[in-house]
Amino acid sequence: MREAFTYMFKDKMFTSKAFMYFIISSLAYFFINYSLLFTAEGMQQINQITITSVNPLKAHFLLFIGIFFKLLTSGYYLNTIGAITAQNNNYVLPFFNFKSCFIKGIKLILSILFIVFIFGVILFVSSIFKPYVLILLIIVSVIFGPCFLWMMANENEYLILFHINDAIKLIKNRPIIFLLGQT
Repeated sequence: MREAFTYMFKDKMFTSKAFMYFIISSLAYFFINYSLLFTAEGMQQINQITITSVNPLKAHFLLFIGIFFKLLTSGYYLNTIGAITAQNNNYVLPFFNFKSCFIKGIKLILSILFIVFIFGVILFVSSIFKPYVLILLIIVSVIFGPCFLWMMANENEYLILFHINDAIKLIKNRPIIFLLGQT
């Protein structure tokens, strides 16, 4: 990982790649936070500024634009993990491919929603032991999180809960790498 960090700054296109990511991530957070301004309830007085509620359709539209940009940045994150893992020398960041980033971002979000659904079902069923099961699920998420992201980026396995045995094998083979979050 140290070599990847060193070579990344030697890339002649690094500034344009980083600037593109900065712009898209800034737009994502701008639209998401700007949509929250339009969800104010009633009229409030805050430091002599009057905030009135407006059409919630506008707030939802801005939120979806922000989520679209957030999907692009999430997909680029997976593309970057895959590209750096595939390179053996002269590590460089990949160029921003909108189609690939959007598709991987959608798959990542759907995968996370699937995991949250499964964990919610487990918590719902656990009734009396909820605090202990919640702690266990958090520990499992922290241990397996980097491994699951690596599997999504490199092996295109998005239903990762079905590939838990592969994740355990990866962690057994390289425990320090996944524990520290390095690829």
